Amino acid sequence: MLKPHAMQHVIEPRNEGKLEGATHLGQIGVPGDGPYLVIALTIKQKRIVDAKYQTYGCPSAIVCSSVVCQIAKGRMTEKLYGLTAGDVTRIVGGLPEGKEHLAEWAAEALRQALDPIKGKLK
Repeated sequence: MLKPHAMQHVIEPRNEGKLEGATHLGQIGVPGDGPYLVIALTIKQKRIVDAKYQTYGCPSAIVCSSVVCQIAKGRMTEKLYGLTAGDVTRIVGGLPEGKEHLAEWAAEALRQALDPIKGKLK
């Protein structure tokens, strides 16, 4: 079961939806083909000015995605390269058994978006 502060991200989603003008993208899974997670960023002068996510998944996927976007907004990119699944899990207060991989998905999608070669949109 998710902690009450984590459930607030499910009840009142933050940073959910498509990010118009995104400059960077990280993706786990394939939209329309099972569970997936997309994190889109707008980065200007190495600062994340906006972050949004899209996911088709359970409440744990929503919480992890929402928290990662919340953490990223306003931060310099170099401060986020080391964000781990363990960090995400600690911030959300733990995840239900069998859902731990969703923290890794969120951290990996952010890393992909921050990757100067893979994450940059043309």
